[in-house]
Amino acid sequence: MRVVIARQARVAVLLTALVLTALELTGCMSGADSGPQPGMTKAWQPLTFRLGSVTLVDAADGIEADPDLIGAFSRPPHQVVRDWAVARLHGTPGQPGRLVVDVNEASAARTQLDTTPGVRGWFTRDQVERVTIRLAVHLEAQRNDGSLIASADARASSNRTFGQRLAPADRRAALDALLQQALVALDREMETQVRAQMADLVTP
Repeated sequence: MRVVIARQARVAVLLTALVLTALELTGCMSGADSGPQPGMTKAWQPLTFRLGSVTLVDAADGIEADPDLIGAFSRPPHQVVRDWAVARLHGTPGQPGRLVVDVNEASAARTQLDTTPGVRGWFTRDQVERVTIRLAVHLEAQRNDGSLIASADARASSNRTFGQRLAPADRRAALDALLQQALVALDREMETQVRAQMADLVTP
C-alpha cells in the first residue's frame, strides 16, 4: 500500500511540474510583454553633426488625430519618433551652432473598407479597415544667432489592412510592426537627405 501511495505521489508531482512548465511556456509566448517596443527593436547607429547641440521640437499637427487608434499601439507613434531622434542624432560638444529636429508629423489614420458579400452570406470577407502611418521630420542646422546654415526634410509612410476579428494582442503587434516599418523608411530617407543637403556638417 505504501508503495502505491508513493508512486501516486510521484506521479502527482510530475504532473504538477509538467503543468507549471506548460504555463510558463505559454506565458513566454503570449504574455503582455511581448518583446522590445517599437523604436527599440533596432540599434540605431548615431549620426553625429559638427554642431554643439541637438534640440528636439514637436510640431506634429496630426499626432492625436485618432486617439482610439493611437491607444492601440504599444507606444504612441510620436513618442517612438522622438526616441528615435534622440538615439540617432547627436551633436559635438564644444562646436558652435545647433541642430533643430522638428517632428512635423507622426500620425496614424484608418479608413473603413466595405464588406465583400458572399453567396447567401457565406464565405464573406471580414469587414476590414486600412491603417496608414505617416511620419515626417525637418532638420535645421543653425548658427548660434539662429540663422540658417542648411536644412533637410524626410517623410515616410506605411499601410496595411486589418480584419475586424483580429485578436487585440495580434492587432497591437501588427500595428507596432507597421510603425517600425515606417520608422525604418524614415530613417533611411533622413540619412539620404542629410548626406545630400548637410554633408559638410556630418562627421565621417
